[in-house]
Amino acid sequence: MPLRDLFSRKRTCDLLVNVEGRVVERYKHFKDFLHHNRDSLNLVARLEQTYHSGGPFSMGSVKRAYEELMQSTRSLIEALNGISRGKHPELSAVCDRIDQEVAHIFNPAPSPPAGDLVLPFEAISAHMVRSAGGKAANLATVGNVLGIPIPQGFVITAHAFERFLSEGGLARPIEEILAEITRK
Repeated sequence: MPLRDLFSRKRTCDLLVNVEGRVVERYKHFKDFLHHNRDSLNLVARLEQTYHSGGPFSMGSVKRAYEELMQSTRSLIEALNGISRGKHPELSAVCDRIDQEVAHIFNPAPSPPAGDLVLPFEAISAHMVRSAGGKAANLATVGNVLGIPIPQGFVITAHAFERFLSEGGLARPIEEILAEITRK
């Protein structure tokens, strides 16, 4: 057999397909490594595009992309350890630590009850836009600061709305629906 035939594509493929053992196993790990590396890079690019695009997105869609990235990264580490015969076991622990730190971002501890659930217009000031909403804060300012007559009324605070969603079990389904909408 001529030397050039020894390294032909067909011969190399035959060796990898027909031979069993360490070389074939390491080659499979290498292919997995390349596959998961490509997937991880694509997921990072997708997250960066979401961040830099200025377009709408939901925390649910970011969380889902992160979870895919974490799974791909774990598979990447597994493939790397397969290629190197387990020379990097610490990478799994580092990946777990990063995942635990990021989990606090996606699953923050519930905030303790703060503030009233309902506020009368008389108790609202201009700086309460975040808790009372822009319309209510502006209307209350017109009445309370400028003295212009406004109808009596009240506002249900943002805290009350968040609590309603949380206790009613609606927060997660709404996040999932918004994630689907922003994906399209």
